[in-house]
Amino acid sequence: MQAAISGSEYVELDPASHLSNLEQPQAFTAAVREFLARRG
Repeated sequence: MQAAISGSEYVELDPASHLSNLEQPQAFTAAVREFLARRG
């Protein structure tokens, strides 16, 4: 899926499954913040 969406990035949060924002909230938030910071 990531390859089909221009500008997207793949991040794997381990160990998390379908609810990564609930299972790994700090790692999820950090990944989103880093992505947004790179996008300006």
